[in-house]
Amino acid sequence: MSEETETPAPEPTAPVPPSPSTPPAPSAPPTPPQPLTYDELLAERDRWQRAATEAQASQASAAEQAAQAARGEVLSQLGPELINTALRLQATTEGVELPNPEYLALDRFAGEDGRPDTEAIQKFVTSLPKSRPAFPQLGGTQVSPGGGASMANMDPEALADLIAGNSII
Repeated sequence: MSEETETPAPEPTAPVPPSPSTPPAPSAPPTPPQPLTYDELLAERDRWQRAATEAQASQASAAEQAAQAARGEVLSQLGPELINTALRLQATTEGVELPNPEYLALDRFAGEDGRPDTEAIQKFVTSLPKSRPAFPQLGGTQVSPGGGASMANMDPEALADLIAGNSII
């Protein structure tokens, strides 16, 4: 009889942890760093000073650029309003009536830096016709010329006689 024997399957083996490698025996202890010489120390100091100066210069440059950008942004937003105000001020000073600002190209009154160009504004405003006053200018308390004697200088009795004689009424 033949007996078949089953052979069991091999069991998986657990991974073997790597054995810690032992460092090789030091042949000689490491040498400590050598101190710098005086000239090397001066060179190192100079290098650090140059680096600090460059860093300060770049920070100042960056701050100036940021300030310029902020000024440009403010002028771009407020520039037309400043120009309009300068136009109104100059027109009032010259005694002329300014056209509606909606119809004016306000950017032609701006300087290169975005601020109002006072010369261009003055040139434009002086080219406008002078406006006439709506009412005639009266000379204060003076009586307008109309003929006859001035009542302001009359004696009260003469004025009463004039009124009684129906000359005024």
